[in-house]
Amino acid sequence: MMKNKIQFMFLAVAFMFTAFTMAQSTVTGTVLDSEINSPLPSASVMEKGTSNGTTTDFDGNFTLKTQSESGEIVISYVGYESITLTFNGSKNLGQVSLAPDNSLEEVVIIGTGVIDLAAGRETPVAVSTIRGKDI
Repeated sequence: MMKNKIQFMFLAVAFMFTAFTMAQSTVTGTVLDSEINSPLPSASVMEKGTSNGTTTDFDGNFTLKTQSESGEIVISYVGYESITLTFNGSKNLGQVSLAPDNSLEEVVIIGTGVIDLAAGRETPVAVSTIRGKDI
């Protein structure tokens, strides 16, 4: 009787692992810049609605094992527009092009630290004077 219970438990656990494995899929592709057709390394590839994600390699390639059989993935990169793509099962998305996001109008850089050392001078740049006899 005990042996039958152990066999049943083993069978139930094996079935659960099979069900979890079947609910996953693999999505692959390459992320490129749409203007110059070059790869975008370290682009973010996330399964929408989860914390499951990956980044592209140096050549823009990615492989993402999704948690569900179908859904959406979001591909994003700093300075580019994000794109959302649907998948259904294991799928190769091929080449995915991201368009540059030109919404940035200006950049303001504020220096601190070394620049603050020059606050007491008449000129904000470092100046050295070398006399002829020192040369």
